[in-house]
Amino acid sequence: MMKEEKMSNKDFQGFAHDLAFFAMDYTDEVRLYLINSAEETFKNQFIVKMLREYFNRKHEEKAQQEKSMCEAIVYGHTYYRAECLTHSASYKDVLYDTLVRPMPKAE
Repeated sequence: MMKEEKMSNKDFQGFAHDLAFFAMDYTDEVRLYLINSAEETFKNQFIVKMLREYFNRKHEEKAQQEKSMCEAIVYGHTYYRAECLTHSASYKDVLYDTLVRPMPKAE
């Protein structure tokens, strides 16, 4: 895919955003691997959808945790973590196994 095509393709731009969000917690080596394999990864719509779902669930999790903490501070409610509601970690695990684990080992 040419640079101009990538810049004008809204689906590819959304995918790039989701992939960058997923990669934030990993090393530069992993990030470079994901960058270099991005065009090939984009061809797999299952991965594209998983990345979008991970992004959405992670943001929902953050919003739920913020709400829970505010309610605990203001009203004395029990604070709970939202992972059990969104299961974003499960999506990240699957994406890791699919995208990062195949990465060639440095020699």
